[in-house]
Amino acid sequence: MSRGRKPAKTSFGSDWKQIYKSSVGYYLQSIIVELSSRSHLENGSEPNTEIKSKNALPKIEEAEKPFGVPNGWGWYRLGELCNYGSSSKAEPKNLTDSTWVLDLEDIEKDASVLLAKVRFAERNSLSTKSVFQKGDVLYSKLRPYLDKVIVADEDGVCTTEILPLSFSEAINPNFLLLTLKLRSFLNYVNGVTKGMKMPRLGTKEGKMALIPLPSLSEQNKILNFLTDLENNSLKPDAYFNKKVEQKIVNLQTSQLKGSEISTELNHQLALVKELRQAYLREAMQGKLARQDAFDEPAEILLEKTKAEKEKLVAEKRIKRNKPLPPINAEDIPFEIPSNWTWCRLGEIFNEIKYGTSKSCDYNSERNSAVLRIPNVSSGIIDDDDLKYTDLTDEEIKDLALEENDILIIRSNGSKSLVGETALY
Repeated sequence: MSRGRKPAKTSFGSDWKQIYKSSVGYYLQSIIVELSSRSHLENGSEPNTEIKSKNALPKIEEAEKPFGVPNGWGWYRLGELCNYGSSSKAEPKNLTDSTWVLDLEDIEKDASVLLAKVRFAERNSLSTKSVFQKGDVLYSKLRPYLDKVIVADEDGVCTTEILPLSFSEAINPNFLLLTLKLRSFLNYVNGVTKGMKMPRLGTKEGKMALIPLPSLSEQNKILNFLTDLENNSLKPDAYFNKKVEQKIVNLQTSQLKGSEISTELNHQLALVKELRQAYLREAMQGKLARQDAFDEPAEILLEKTKAEKEKLVAEKRIKRNKPLPPINAEDIPFEIPSNWTWCRLGEIFNEIKYGTSKSCDYNSERNSAVLRIPNVSSGIIDDDDLKYTDLTDEEIKDLALEENDILIIRSNGSKSLVGETALY
């Protein structure tokens, strides 16, 4: 690039976009703070006099403002700017097969990417929906830390867990979307959400959230810069402030270098995992600890386990398993100490069950949370992104997890996940 801007010394690729999408809120906040620090030296932008308050809300006190804004900018409450929490509703009987029906699972967390556009004919939802128009900002009030927000590119309806936000022509919805990714905004909503298992942003708290805005022309300039940064296609001329722009470019390229270091670190971690597996094999062969001939033989422990299972069967707490074939010499993969024993997994589990195959979604009004493969694939239980379904009392009794249950991924399109386990 010419005229002072240093080119990013990297080829365009998916890493560049991924880093941008995960960092754009930080970039916007850095732009605002940098412009604010320079605004006493340079001419600021003209204030957006077209922004009119839609609702009367408490005056913003200086102590509330998370950081300073440049000349020509202003702080606004989100509820002043839009129809927060008051969108029209639609019943299923009023929808056509071609109506776009947006659910939470269709939006990628953090990245603001629409993963799927599903029509009513495919989803055929039976619940009341919120109506939105093209250009509305669609913001998830459920688990706001997942940062699920997009701008509608056509009319449609959505789950009531998503808020359609309509703004005046003085506000670019794509710029407003970025303000919902500011660190200051995310910190605020995460601090005021209510509920442990299903944290939600309340209507009152959402309306009180603070949003910094400049004039429409300044919004467009910053948005153009960030869009070109995302696509790694920055132009040589300044968009709004060349020095500030270069700082953001430097941040992006620095993070890309950090990502490359992270890739190497992941390689090293893979080697550590291989070493861990080698140690585990040694442990399973009894080679890592001195064997004590006076320890109770494993055959006795296995007999005790079988006796406990028989008692549970007699009490009708579990079902009797089908007999398992004996272990032959050719089945044994390696030698073990003399006081150990080989057994089949089914001999020591009380029960081995499949989970539910019922359809699940993000409708938390359903009566049962369901753990899916993404919730257990990391080796621990992660309940940040739960889905829900309706189960009968009998199904709940049969499928409810108990402490120390072991969850095993038995099938998946990715072979690397098959066999992954997590302890409940």
